[in-house]
Amino acid sequence: MYTKTNNNYTKKYLNFNKIIGVFIWVAIFIVAPIFLAISFNKSMFYVSVSSNSMAPTIEEGDKIIVSKIDSKDEIQRNDIIIFYSQELGRMLIKRVVGIPGDRILIDENFNLKINGEYIIENSNVNFEDSYTYEGNIQNKEIVVPNEAYFVIGDNNNNSLDSRFWKDKFVLKDLIVGKALILFSPIKKFSIF
Repeated sequence: MYTKTNNNYTKKYLNFNKIIGVFIWVAIFIVAPIFLAISFNKSMFYVSVSSNSMAPTIEEGDKIIVSKIDSKDEIQRNDIIIFYSQELGRMLIKRVVGIPGDRILIDENFNLKINGEYIIENSNVNFEDSYTYEGNIQNKEIVVPNEAYFVIGDNNNNSLDSRFWKDKFVLKDLIVGKALILFSPIKKFSIF
């Protein structure tokens, strides 16, 4: 009699373990991916880069994960941002070099000084596209306004950026997100 009771207890215990196992399997392989996909869609997205203005850091065809920003997010110097350019009518990716209050000076060769210190020297600007520079702010100091940023491409000799635009600054409202991870090609995997 003792053995029969023990067998019933063992069967109930094994059935309970199977049910728990199924719930864990469902949670790991079905619920978690759905939850992650919904969370990812609300706070992140990925882009395929369509130019070499950020080379060698990010090159044409590279795929990056971008974190969406809101009005509370801080944009820091050296962040790589994705934003909409009203002047060019398209999305762009550039590096923030000037933050609100910074003093910017662009010399006659499009070398760049920020707060009195050169960050681009010996410039040899060469554009692949037919963009023509308009407006003369060379050798005149300008100040980055509040809620705006001065941006350049890492490929600074071949990047259409704040140095050349009519409107020199990217307004915070036009920034879509910050680059987080370069995930493709995998050999270039990096976290920004």
